[in-house]
Amino acid sequence: MFGEVIASGIHSAALWRALDHEISGDIQWICGVAWEDVRWPNPVRAGDTLRARAESLSKRLSGKDRRRGIVEYRYTLLNQRDEVAFTCRSINLVALRPTPAGMHCSKTGP
Repeated sequence: MFGEVIASGIHSAALWRALDHEISGDIQWICGVAWEDVRWPNPVRAGDTLRARAESLSKRLSGKDRRRGIVEYRYTLLNQRDEVAFTCRSINLVALRPTPAGMHCSKTGP
């Protein structure tokens, strides 16, 4: 159907995850909560050069533990032709950084 061997969707997601660890900085991830709007619009082919992109959509304090937060990201895996190979919205639980005395975390906003 594709004229050649392509990577499976799960393999493409794993490639994105490996690249994401390089771009996510010093975020203290605890765990993923959900993936939404997961799509594989174009296949990953042998020889493709891939890059990952992350866009922060929202963040808020956890309703259960004020030492934690909920962050939502849009993740995208692109090939060398800027074609999207994988995209999803990911909701994640993260540890909050300690704040200096007198500073407070915002409950909403990116």
